[in-house]
Amino acid sequence: MVLVAQTAAAAAGFTVGQVIADLNLPADAAARLRHGEILHSDPQESSDLELGVGLTFLVQQPPAEVLKAFWTVVDLKADPKLSASVQIRGPGTPADFASLVLEPGGAAEANRYLAASPGDTLNLSAGEIQAFNALASAGDDPKPQVEEQLKRLLLAPLCQHNVRHLSL
Repeated sequence: MVLVAQTAAAAAGFTVGQVIADLNLPADAAARLRHGEILHSDPQESSDLELGVGLTFLVQQPPAEVLKAFWTVVDLKADPKLSASVQIRGPGTPADFASLVLEPGGAAEANRYLAASPGDTLNLSAGEIQAFNALASAGDDPKPQVEEQLKRLLLAPLCQHNVRHLSL
């Protein structure tokens, strides 16, 4: 996400036109941004573990105010649709995901993962679908196995990030 903050100080550092050129946005982008429109672009993902989404919008507030607004939005405890959250510090471990459970409706939710296919609402990669499909043939109660697989899938990108970070 690119955030264009326009203040007297920031305006000297870059312009809307420069951002539009850097992001290769269409010629009418400046006018659309100034009228409050959010522009969508399709950035290239760097791996199958990444989801690239490009949203460009103009915010005419000082950066400190924008940062304050973002922190307010990130107040996860205030989100009534979120059942739990855990802050992961450091490299991430399986224990960070110990509280992850498929509830309510755990058995039905586990079966959704076992029957996953490309393009469905779970948005899983081919490898992730294959991993869940392999669990389907086990025949046991799928819920604990699906929960463990989800924990592994959530931990994997953290571990890959740490390995890349250490190799720099």
